Amino acid sequence: MIYDKETKQMYISTNYIILYHWYKIYYTHSIVSNNFLLDYRLKLCHSSDRDYIKQLTTRNSANFLKEFKLFTDSILVFEPTINNPFIERAMEFIASFCYVIKQTFDENDSNTVNEHPFLANIISHILERRNVLNYKIRARSCHLINKILDHLIGTELSIEFCNQIEESMLECLNDPKLEVRLEAILALHRFQEKFNPLDEIINTFKILIVGDRFSKVRRLCLEKIALRGDVMPTILTAIRDVDIGVRLAAFKRLTKLPRALNIEQRRFILMSASHEQSEKIKSFIESSFIPEWLSHFENSIHLFMKAIRLDAREDDVNETNMLCEFILKIIFKLKTLDELLKAVNISATDKLIPLENLNWESCNYWRILIEYIRKHEHFSEEVDHILPELTFFCQYIQRFCDNLPEMNTTTDFLQIQFLLKQLFTITKGYDISDPIGRSTLKNLIRYVLANIVLTLDTVQIIISNLEPIFPSTELRARFINELISDIVSPENDEEFINKEMEYQRKMLALKNDHKEATKLQEVAIAEKNYLLAETLEHRLIKINTEMKQLTMEKQSQLSELPSKKRDIATLIKCLDIAAGFLMSPKVRAMTPSLETLKTETIFELMIHDNEKVQSKALHCYGLCCLIDKKTAQDGIHLFSAPIYGYRSGQECDSQIVLVCIAAIVDLLRIYGTQLVAAPEERTDLSESQREDHCRQFFGGTSLTNIIHGLVDLMNDEEISVQESAGRGLCSLILSNTIQSAHLLSRLVLKWCNAFGESQKLKQMIGVTLQQLAHENSFHKQWENTIFITLKAIVYAPDDSQYCEVNIDEIAKFMVTLYQTNLEDKEDILNFAMRICLEIRKKPKAKQVLVLSNILTMIKFTIDSPLIDDLVAICDELFDVISSASAIKIS
Repeated sequence: MIYDKETKQMYISTNYIILYHWYKIYYTHSIVSNNFLLDYRLKLCHSSDRDYIKQLTTRNSANFLKEFKLFTDSILVFEPTINNPFIERAMEFIASFCYVIKQTFDENDSNTVNEHPFLANIISHILERRNVLNYKIRARSCHLINKILDHLIGTELSIEFCNQIEESMLECLNDPKLEVRLEAILALHRFQEKFNPLDEIINTFKILIVGDRFSKVRRLCLEKIALRGDVMPTILTAIRDVDIGVRLAAFKRLTKLPRALNIEQRRFILMSASHEQSEKIKSFIESSFIPEWLSHFENSIHLFMKAIRLDAREDDVNETNMLCEFILKIIFKLKTLDELLKAVNISATDKLIPLENLNWESCNYWRILIEYIRKHEHFSEEVDHILPELTFFCQYIQRFCDNLPEMNTTTDFLQIQFLLKQLFTITKGYDISDPIGRSTLKNLIRYVLANIVLTLDTVQIIISNLEPIFPSTELRARFINELISDIVSPENDEEFINKEMEYQRKMLALKNDHKEATKLQEVAIAEKNYLLAETLEHRLIKINTEMKQLTMEKQSQLSELPSKKRDIATLIKCLDIAAGFLMSPKVRAMTPSLETLKTETIFELMIHDNEKVQSKALHCYGLCCLIDKKTAQDGIHLFSAPIYGYRSGQECDSQIVLVCIAAIVDLLRIYGTQLVAAPEERTDLSESQREDHCRQFFGGTSLTNIIHGLVDLMNDEEISVQESAGRGLCSLILSNTIQSAHLLSRLVLKWCNAFGESQKLKQMIGVTLQQLAHENSFHKQWENTIFITLKAIVYAPDDSQYCEVNIDEIAKFMVTLYQTNLEDKEDILNFAMRICLEIRKKPKAKQVLVLSNILTMIKFTIDSPLIDDLVAICDELFDVISSASAIKIS
């Protein structure tokens, strides 16, 4: 074949002029019209041409096949990444010719499908090219196979023919070149057997979607894989891919499938969508994804919300609420206000949802729409169309509370809590300048808190309604104290109150009579009127008798008064009310009423026998510590004790440990070294002892012991304790409260351990390390962390869980993180110099090989003056190290 650069045409040096003639006709006309392919195929399929082609490929077929192969090979050597229209047209010609050959083949047996020998030979010849060293030929051959398959759509192909292509293309999936693999995927997706659970192509695509290093391969497999049940989890993992294109492709595949997904899968998808950072993907979600899903649920907002609801646990309910807010925020942009208002389904007379229609979806939508309208000033007047005045709305909530359905299951209980939270969230947006409405709301809050069983989240939302009623923290605290007192000590009946007043009146009269008689008796004695004195003495005896009798009657009445409620449910209710108040961000300082709440309610219950009551009391005390430094100075020791005890094997309720961990971490983050005593200077201590001496809290609690305790708790049997301790340590590191290379090393070892670790804990550690890399003080302590961590892995015992860790991968990760956001490029050279010195110090140590590999991972700045010194040391190391290892500095 000869390629003429001037005419940009190809000439085949063969006596088969007809082949060149057909190609020339095809090439010339295809420049003029893109639709020429169809016309050309029809022309070649004309009966006379088909007969001629049939004769050509049967008579002297060997020579014709040889020339056709030469023609095919000539176009396979061109660069596949460059768009060459002439090569594309040549491939289209070959594909069209193969289609015509397929059409001219006269099958002998109608029950079987056989391929034309010429077509089979051409395909085999092209497939053989996949094994050559030239990647251009490998890529072009796969591309040509795809062109031929495009033209053979709608034709019957033999099983042997399909298997041949499938096996070859599966091998091409292992090709090191991206272009070859992409073409192989395009070819293979045609041969997928959707209903065959053992289909090799689908299973291979699933593996590539999850683990291939090329994002284009992952994306193309995602776009082409056949959809079936076992493929869905693979697609779901792709929406968390690091590449934007892969994530977008996953969302596009899932756009048409909401009905094929279960509730958990829908929630996972929407949760990922709500956390998406890419503007391109967020735009697609808002413009296409959410509207398309809504259409699959009959364009009903309530059905859509119901399709993503889980309500078995409180966490599920909170997550459902968050997802509903996410999707409604998008839907509100797509629909008119009139359409949104009609979807509320309120009564036209009282502007309220009938109680029998008040459920998860209707109440949540009502609340979210009201908040949406309130935030937009130009819609503010529309609130009056779907919401009555505050007094009537409070009466509505009162009726709801008075007619609560039976709570036979956890779901029923959680639904009541959810509805109350929505209703009291709506009341927070009201204007309470009206005294009647304000008083009605205050009485409603008192009634609900005292008489309804509530969760802490619900209590917190209800109590937040007190902030506009009592702007002062002291007044709110006084209200809370009175409420708790009323709950624990029920109010006396009016009869008891009247009797108390009658007792005080009678006792006062008797005391006055006694006082008057005593004075008269003294005067009579002074005047020596003994008869009168004796009469007055009898009168005093009678008065004393009446006073004793009255006192006995009073004591009898007091014994009939109801005693304080001390049942567990009542105590938990009181502590939840206290915690709901203390958790308010507006409570920032200790007041007299708060001090009363702490001493008379919280302190008393911290030593209660019931562990649940004790943990809630400790929680309240921890909240007091956050707003009062004096309380915190005592609380630090109180919260440390359970951690020490739990660490040493003492029995302790896990919930109490969780509260103590959270309290300790928050106190350290808020007060830091302000809780640390100023120690006397001592020179007789080692460095470690001096550190421990300098980090002693008032009372003797050691920060070092606290950190050791939290580190040990990351290995606890309870997953919740592991995660809480790990979260606490990560937050202390991120807040720069603690700087410790040893602690970072422990976190890295925990992160890379593959056995029996909480995935949530690993994720927290990974995110922490990623964020920490952007801190200014990170690189110096991370440098020490690298040496500590690698040494721990290298010298781990044979039965250690770290023996299974890929130390080279961990080293690569740590070095890459070290070089992230590194402003001073001299630091990387100093780090490399330190590695060399470590190797020279112990050239036969086990860690020498790992340290040597690290040198090959570092990206150096060649123009640095220290590079020559580093090279000289590396040359010296070649003579020192007994086992030669190649050190390449790039």
